[in-house]
Amino acid sequence: MLFCCSNASGETYIYFGILFIKIIILLFFSILFILSGWDKVKNYKPNLLWLISFFKDSTFKERELILLCSLTFFELLAGILSFTAIPLLIIGNNTIGLIALAFAAISLLSVFLGQRVAKDYVGAVGTTTYLLFTLASILVFILL
Repeated sequence: MLFCCSNASGETYIYFGILFIKIIILLFFSILFILSGWDKVKNYKPNLLWLISFFKDSTFKERELILLCSLTFFELLAGILSFTAIPLLIIGNNTIGLIALAFAAISLLSVFLGQRVAKDYVGAVGTTTYLLFTLASILVFILL
């Protein structure tokens, strides 16, 4: 289907349009999570100190190191899988893209939970936007 020549009904244009949208989605999540995860690795100490102050009055107090490490892992996994999924998507395999989006959702839910626990309601609103885009992206990958 990838190299189909018939476009009498516009099916080829629709196919390539959907493929383009999926590639843009995966590039977006690659950029978002690779850069975010890499920042946590590169600036480990300042990020940890910020988390310690962020959770100082919450139930996550004294668990900041494990939270930072797990979030970094899930973000890098989501970003690397998103990037890896692009060539696979081109040859017709959606699976890695869906797995990448699942890890993106896990990462964003982790951030959202932390924001709610720390009573950062404004930050949680911004994260909700990313999460809604992630869920819409999952639907695109499942339905199209």
